[in-house]
Amino acid sequence: MHVQYICKKSGWAENSKQWKHCHELFIELWSNLQVTADNDDDGQITVDEWVSACSYLHRGYMRLWA
Repeated sequence: MHVQYICKKSGWAENSKQWKHCHELFIELWSNLQVTADNDDDGQITVDEWVSACSYLHRGYMRLWA
């Protein structure tokens, strides 16, 4: 899992305050990605779902700055 790699490279011991915070952020990120991108609710984000979500988010950001 990416969070374990990041924590290890950062020198954070498992279950340390920093490790827990990083882990919580990744859980929140995945939850938000699922809501936005996992169109068929299968727990996986396909390339097509990823591209669709990025396009949707880009359009939203462009409207904010237009």
